[in-house]
Amino acid sequence: MSRPRLLLLDEPEPGLAPLVVKQIFQILRELTAQGMTLFLVEQNDRHALNLSDRA
Repeated sequence: MSRPRLLLLDEPEPGLAPLVVKQIFQILRELTAQGMTLFLVEQNDRHALNLSDRA
């Protein structure tokens, strides 16, 4: 699998169980900690602010 430097996500959580959403956002935090850039469209402010270092 390739290691992209940029990930684009448009509301990745609708219809998912809360536990799955938690796991997805944990993985996204790990990826950004490794230097990946993430563009996220998200209606849930809490999730968006949790991941972002810029807005």
